[in-house]
This record gives sequence, C-alpha cells and structure tokens, in this order.
Amino acid sequence: MDAMKGALVDNSGSERAAMPPTGASGTRAGLGTHHDGVVGQLDRILSALKAEFPNAAAIHLEFDGRLRAHVDIRAGENIPAVAARLETWEDGLFTSVTHGSTPHRPFLHRISALIEV
Repeated sequence: MDAMKGALVDNSGSERAAMPPTGASGTRAGLGTHHDGVVGQLDRILSALKAEFPNAAAIHLEFDGRLRAHVDIRAGENIPAVAARLETWEDGLFTSVTHGSTPHRPFLHRISALIEV
C-alpha cells in the first residue's frame, strides 16, 4: 500500500503521479504541465530561480523527503528581499521560507524554502 502513496490511479487502472490542481491551462505560472517529466519540471524551477536571482552566489534544489530550494547570497542585507520574493512568487510555489548560514561557506547566507508542486 505504501507504494501507492502519492499516486493516483485513473480509470484504465494505470498509475500517474499525484499533482495538485493548478490553473485552467494545467500549468503553474509556466513551470510545466502535469505530463512533463520530473527532470523537466525541476529544470524549469531551477532555471526560473536563476533568472529571478541572477546575483545569487549559488542556487540548489535538494530532496530529503521534501523538495527544497536553497538560494545562497553574499550580502546579508538582501535576505529580507529574497525571502519576501520567494514567499510571494509563482502562486505559492515556495512555502516555509527560512534563512540561516550556508554549510561550509562562512561568508554566504542561505534562504531556503519548501517547493509545493
């Protein structure tokens, strides 16, 4: 039964990944359709983050049971602006925004958020 967790079964009996409803077009702010592969969706999210925060020192996606985005910046005074932008960007795609130090990089600040797809 655990193998079925997070999957939907359509009328034909085949499984498809569970995705929350999005807009009428089936996309979430241009980040892809329900039928895109996972790699394609992750690539679009990462590309959108890099375009939105071009001055970031690094941008990473991490999966540890939950998908997270990490934006590492140099200037601590920019933390509130980056965090606020993530909280309001892409129709609530990013939730639980936090900030702290960047592991093994003492001069960077990390803003992290859960990605709700």
